[in-house]
Amino acid sequence: MAGALGYEASHYKISKKMAEPSLLPKLRAANNDTLIVANGNSCRYHIRDAVQRESLHLTCVLQKN
Repeated sequence: MAGALGYEASHYKISKKMAEPSLLPKLRAANNDTLIVANGNSCRYHIRDAVQRESLHLTCVLQKN
């Protein structure tokens, strides 16, 4: 979804268009108890804004175990 670049007004639509064929449908279909991991800050923001799900950085997941 192009990281921070994808949030720029001129790139936002193309960013969403890139994610819609495969990534966003899978995230929407995931059960609420499915852990979503994304290492990039902007990746986590894109996920939260697009599908209203929180994701965790890998180090946070490893720290829990």
